[in-house]
Amino acid sequence: MGRRNDHTREEIREAAIQAAQLCIQQDGIQGINARHIAQDIGYAVGTLYQLFKNMDLLILAVNLRTLKALEQHVLAACNSTLSAQENMQQMALAYVDFALHNTPSWQAVFAHQLKDEQDMPQAYQEQRLRLFTLVEQQFKAAFPDMDAQQVSLETRALWAGIHGICSLTLSHKLHDNEMTLNDIAHTLIAHFLQPESNQQGEKS
Repeated sequence: MGRRNDHTREEIREAAIQAAQLCIQQDGIQGINARHIAQDIGYAVGTLYQLFKNMDLLILAVNLRTLKALEQHVLAACNSTLSAQENMQQMALAYVDFALHNTPSWQAVFAHQLKDEQDMPQAYQEQRLRLFTLVEQQFKAAFPDMDAQQVSLETRALWAGIHGICSLTLSHKLHDNEMTLNDIAHTLIAHFLQPESNQQGEKS
């Protein structure tokens, strides 16, 4: 990074996040090590802990960027000329695509667990909900008569299925062929969005 006096606190923080992000991309979340990251950015471990109270918060900073990138990737799949059902299909396939091409970063988001949930920054909590909000908007457009609670339930059930497909595939317990994975995801969402199945869900 050059001479230490040349960098602001924010610049050092940014360098640490980038170094941690590279560790995750190369070795997964288990690759995060305070001493190695401090060495990579040319600062003492103590400096790193002045910026991040613990490594959990550094990992959260990396995961926050992953979630933002995922949101943008999914959002880019939407098109105003498509129906809500078609947009949800495209969003699901975009989620699959992101998981396949950013696997270590994607896995780190779900593998990381805080010892104390109270330490989670507000910005991170809000970002976690943003993807669901995007899907809920499309779901509501597809089924305008469905109440808000049911929309929330349906959205989470659908996305849990898509997430499960990704997890099983990436752990080699389903399929590891991208086209096959896309076909499975497309089939799941197509069946899930059949109006009659959702009407039955509302009645039950």
